[in-house]
Amino acid sequence: MPETHERQLSTSEDETALESYYEIKNNNNQVCFLFSKTNLQNLHGYKTLQDFLDHSEYALKSIQKYESVRGEGYVTIGGAELTRELTKRLNLTSSQRLLNFGSATGGSSFQISQDYGCEIVGVDISANMIGIAWDRALSYKGHRIRFEVGDGRKMRFSPSKFDVIYSRDVMFHVSDKTALLNNFYTWLKHDGRLLITDFCCGNTPFSQDLIDYARSGMYTMTPIQEYAELFEKCGFIEVHVEDRSDLYQQYCQNEIEIAEKNRMNPNSKLTRQELDECVRQWKLKYSLTNSGQRRWCIFEALKPSVSFYEDDNNEQ
Repeated sequence: MPETHERQLSTSEDETALESYYEIKNNNNQVCFLFSKTNLQNLHGYKTLQDFLDHSEYALKSIQKYESVRGEGYVTIGGAELTRELTKRLNLTSSQRLLNFGSATGGSSFQISQDYGCEIVGVDISANMIGIAWDRALSYKGHRIRFEVGDGRKMRFSPSKFDVIYSRDVMFHVSDKTALLNNFYTWLKHDGRLLITDFCCGNTPFSQDLIDYARSGMYTMTPIQEYAELFEKCGFIEVHVEDRSDLYQQYCQNEIEIAEKNRMNPNSKLTRQELDECVRQWKLKYSLTNSGQRRWCIFEALKPSVSFYEDDNNEQ
């Protein structure tokens, strides 16, 4: 046990030092690496979640399929349009620092930077997606964005580092949502805002299609009310939940139509077989949502203001 404690402390100090080094140097063309020991798993034959995702849902060809219907830089539903609508809720200013958790190939980070001018840290577990974001960042001048590859369950940002945490359709990849929400709580400043969109399971009986879908992607979907209670258990206040599966279905239907048109495009980067699979996947997601088994929700919450108790402790 002592060895483990010392190793965790050392890792935390290393990450803080690396974070400080990056901010002082402010060189977007420099790549820093921090390695840590991890427990190996068995995820459809892959040993880590990152390895599994980079060879399946976020393999390069899969990323191309997402971007072919959602636009360059966008892997989540709704692309630039929905990103802009959601970020309006955050009251962002140029003086703030935002964590884009699950930043994918960078589109939402670039868009938020252009719209609000705030400092952004984009994090994604997929090395494939962050690699693309790094390449695209070279063409954006004057932005205050940095991208990191990392597993949010193990990352250690400084406490109270971010004014806002924004995360789109990521948490259903994570089985231990409480651990990740606890990290978000620690990383947020007091009065900091959290906005998450994610997939939940409905109250209807699960079909074999849903079971197969969840198993193939290693997804963990939680009932909506149970999910909302996790925020409160982690200390968040003013937790607000919207089931916007109707909005998801609208965008999903639009994207099915785009994917079907792409099948007729001879200049597509994807093969006809890949495009057929794209349409099949989108129709399955639409069907599971339409049946009520799979729900798409928006969660908003605040980290409370510093309490008198904490003030007293800080003065001692």
